[in-house]
Parts: sequence; structure tokens; C-alpha cells
Amino acid sequence: MWDSQQLDEQWKRFQTVKEQYKGHFYPGGDLITNRAFSQSQKKRFLHGVCQNCGSFGWNELDESGYYLCRNCFGAHKEKKPVPETYRIPSVKLMPVYIGSSLFKNEEIEKMVREFMMCRSDSQEKTVGYDKGILLYCLTKLHMPAAEKMLEEVLEQADGTGGWSEYYYGKRPAGTRYRPGKAESTWKLFWNTLCFRDERAKRRKGG
Repeated sequence: MWDSQQLDEQWKRFQTVKEQYKGHFYPGGDLITNRAFSQSQKKRFLHGVCQNCGSFGWNELDESGYYLCRNCFGAHKEKKPVPETYRIPSVKLMPVYIGSSLFKNEEIEKMVREFMMCRSDSQEKTVGYDKGILLYCLTKLHMPAAEKMLEEVLEQADGTGGWSEYYYGKRPAGTRYRPGKAESTWKLFWNTLCFRDERAKRRKGG
């Protein structure tokens, strides 16, 4: 258990992360999936998993770009690829879903509308549970597109009562069935949960 001093230190760290989040992950009003660090921005030492042998402990940044333990340091020949910044559409829905207080209402609505534009693009790949989460967001924000999205979520359920693994626009892009795996069940869980929430709000009158 943390004592009062440790708790205070962790709370200060939390506040620092909270204050810096938008600067790192919302540059120019565009929510990104990851923050790509250049070699010069990285810390020399990190505590965690060695990126070569998998051992846990203190690791040092190698000239290859990987964090390596003392046994692997200097032995990694392969250079780490140049880091990229990714923009996955699903991420734009998460602030609403988790009830984030970091964003203004207009910023949140903008992200939801941006996701809807990606979803309507037949070349943009989205995940099967995106539709259910979008339904949740539209309902939560009282946006008029909620009714249409409810119909679409129900219409696109397949013969088993589930949803496709991926979609290009509104076109299913395959569902892999692998015994012991839960991909389709995961989509079913998310979409059903969001559908239930939407129904509950309707019964309560908003």
C-alpha cells in the first residue's frame, strides 16, 4: 500500500499526464492513435521488457532503436523501423464511450462526425464493433443520426446474429471463425451492449 507521500506523488504524475495528453495525442485538433517518438526524444533507460530476449528489468536504449537488457545490449543488428503516427478511426469514438473530461463538447462531436465520414468511405476499413459504439456515441450526444444508425446496426447483423470482423464502408469484409477464439463474440458483445444502452435511454425518455 502507498503511504500518503507516495499517493501524493502518483496523483501529481496523474495530473501531469492529464494536462499533457492533448498536446501529445490531439495535435492540431486530430486525435491520433499513438505518439511516435524520435530517437532523440526517447529516454536512455526504461524499466520493462527487453525488446530482444523478453526478460524483465532495466533496459537501455540501443543504437538500433530498441530497449535492451545488459545481456542483449549492443548485439541487436537489426535497426528499428522509423516510427509512424497512426490514425485509426475507432479511436475517435473512445472519448465519448469512456466519458472523458479532457475534451470540449464541440471537439467530441467533431471526432464523431469525422468517424462517420470514414465509415461512409468504401475504401476505409472499420472494425465490426464500431457501429455499436457509434450508436452509443450518437445516442449519448443526442445526435439525430442515432435512429438511422440503430437501423443499420440491426440490418447488418448476419444470419447468426453477429457482425462481420471488418467493414469497408457498409460492405462486410469477412469474419474468421477459429475454435477457441472470440473475435465474433467480441463484436457481438460490444454491439449488443451499446444497443441495450440505446434502448434503456429511449425508455427513460433521453
